[in-house]
Order: sequence, then C-alpha cells, then structure tokens
Amino acid sequence: MKPLIVIIIVGIILGCSESKETTSQERILHVFSLDTLRSKYPYSLTIITGHGIIRYSYQNEVDQSKNMTFIFDDEKQILQFAGDKYMILNDDKLYLPQIKDYIFSFYHNSSEATDLTEPIIFNEEYGILGIGNSMAPNFIYLKEDNLEVSQLLNQKL
Repeated sequence: MKPLIVIIIVGIILGCSESKETTSQERILHVFSLDTLRSKYPYSLTIITGHGIIRYSYQNEVDQSKNMTFIFDDEKQILQFAGDKYMILNDDKLYLPQIKDYIFSFYHNSSEATDLTEPIIFNEEYGILGIGNSMAPNFIYLKEDNLEVSQLLNQKL
C-alpha cells in the first residue's frame, strides 16, 4: 500500500509541474554606428519557455564575450536586460512586410539615467529585433542577412 501512495504522490507532482520548452534559431547581428554598418556577427538564439518566463540567450558564434541574455515576464509584460527593466510605455507597434508574421513592440528603460539602452524592439515569439543605444552602437538581430531591412530598422532606433 505504501509504494502505491508514493507512486500516486509522484504522479501528482509531475502532472502539476509545468515543463520547459526549448527552441533554437539562428540570427545575424548587424552593428550600426550612426547610419553606418560597422560589423556583422552570427548568433545562435536559444529560447527557453516555462513558468510564465521566457529566456532569450543570444550566443555569439565567434566571440563568447558578446553573448546577451534577455528575460521576459509574460504576466507582467516586463523585459529584463543587463540588470535593467523595460516596459511598453505607449501603444506604438512595428510591422515590416519583410519580417512576416510578427508585430513588434517598443520597450523602454524604466531607469532615470541619461545614458540608456532603449528602445528595445521585441516580439515574444521572435525575440529581440533591435536595440537602440544613446551613446553606443545600435544592434539589429535578423533571421536573414538583409542590409535594406537592417538600415530601415536602424532609423527607428
């Protein structure tokens, strides 16, 4: 009887826990300084979904020191990056026909600092599309290497 109770309890625990889902994709990072494309890097993107949190890990295939991780809280609609929190401050949306099936939102830093990383153009399924930097290069993450789309996005940052 005791082993049966243990099996039932383990079954309940396993049945109630939410499993994590992992997907992997490839990205090309375009780095812009003002309007000039300075460099391109291949990235592997791993998306881990579970417990209302989505983790986006961008792994630079050439230089691991350039890796980036973002965490999205689905319930609170807050994006976290490098210790800062980002929120949607307005209803601005971005749709590009060249990047089908995705509508992106602009996330802004909640900090009062003057040297900010913002906006971050983001979609929960796609991940990060663009990162604006007030005093540093802008980043554009694309599924395919497309300079025309990248230049268009850079203007929106």
